[in-house]
Amino acid sequence: YQLSDKSVAFAEFDNALNRMAEVTTILKQFETKEEAVDYLVKGTNLPIEECSTAYDYYINLFKID
Repeated sequence: YQLSDKSVAFAEFDNALNRMAEVTTILKQFETKEEAVDYLVKGTNLPIEECSTAYDYYINLFKID
């Protein structure tokens, strides 16, 4: 990491933000956190703990208080 180029093109950054917004939109369509986490587990084969943490991250990412 120390030797890698840390610059990010605007298009790459824009794409990343759009993808995060898409995931958040999908997760918000579920009635409960448990349903959304189950969706993530089935789609990624990651442990439930990781998917639960990811869910919290995505839901809080676009929260406006």
